[in-house]
Parts: sequence; C-alpha cells; structure tokens
Amino acid sequence: MNDTSPQTEPIAGFLTHLEPIKERVRGALDWASETTRALPRIDPAIARKMRSQIGRLLTAAQVRDNFDQRISHVEAALERSMTLSPAERGAVETVIARQLVEISEVLGKTSTELAAAFRAISDLAASTDLAVDPSSLEEVSTLAANGLGAAKDLASAGEVLGAEAAGHFGMIDSSLAPQEIQEANLDWMFELYTMDEERNVHRLAIAQAGAA
Repeated sequence: MNDTSPQTEPIAGFLTHLEPIKERVRGALDWASETTRALPRIDPAIARKMRSQIGRLLTAAQVRDNFDQRISHVEAALERSMTLSPAERGAVETVIARQLVEISEVLGKTSTELAAAFRAISDLAASTDLAVDPSSLEEVSTLAANGLGAAKDLASAGEVLGAEAAGHFGMIDSSLAPQEIQEANLDWMFELYTMDEERNVHRLAIAQAGAA
C-alpha cells in the first residue's frame, strides 16, 4: 500500500515548489555565462578592457553546476524519504533543511558577486575612452542592466528557497528525540553527495540535532 499519510504531503509539496526556484536560479546564472560570450562578440577591445569582470562572471556562472548537483541530491533524498519510517524521515528532513539553508546562502553571496561585476561593466561602458562604436557600448550597457536584474532575481530566489525550507521543514516531527535522528541510518544519503561541502553540512546537521 502506498503511504498517503499527511506526513508525506509537505515533502511532495516542497518538491513542486522547488521547480520555479530552480528555473530562476538557472536563468540568472545562464545570463552571466551569456554575457561572458557576448562581450567578445560585441567588440574584442571592450572584452579586453573588462577582462577582470568577465572572470568574476565566469566564477559566478560555475555555481550553476554546483546548484544543480546539490538540488538533485536533495530531490533524490526527499523522494526516498517518503518510504521511510517517521524517525528516518525526520532525520532526512533535518539534514535537508540544513543543506537548503546553506545553498540559499551560496546563492545570496553569488548574487552579490554578480551585481558587483555587472555594475562595474556598466560603469566601464559609460566611462570607457576606447574608440569603439557607440552602439557597441550601448549593447554592453543593456547587457549590464539585464545582468543587474538577473542578480536581483538570483538573490530573491535564494531568499525564497530559504523561506520555503523553513516553512516546510518546520513541520518536522518535533516529538522525535535527538538520539533517534543521530541513530537513523543515512548511509545511503551520504553516498548521494559529490562534494565535500555537502558532506560537511550533513555531519553538522546531525551533530547539532544530537546536541539539541
């Protein structure tokens, strides 16, 4: 018999709520990548002038793969948790809540980096003394303006992710003893991870639950 108890509903609901957040994050980070490709096409001299800013955008854009991997691990763990006992499910949710908080913080920091890079590009386009076509500078200014919008949307998506996590995982069964969470077998969950930061967050979540 399928488990259709109310305990599974918040988890299923959270999986649905992740979809628009994922799209917003990917859209913002993809814009950073697109800008790094667009600047050399617009004018190589402009791209050379903005080499430092392009480097910052490339670094920020790399967060997309990190985000996709970590969110896929969250989704896999959530889906499996629906078939687990209440104690094991509570342990999984405890870890995931911590993972999502950390992911939202990464998105917040990345949005700040993006905004700074795009502001610098905008300023350079407005003040550059390069002998380039004014229409090229205008195109760069438009890229930067859209980039600032993308950075703002990334920050908002991170905030929404943190708030959604707090809302859904505030429903974790408060009757669970810290010892139950610590003793839950989450080896399968640990094996999902591909990054040390995920493993560190997992260990911290369990340790803090045990100290509660």
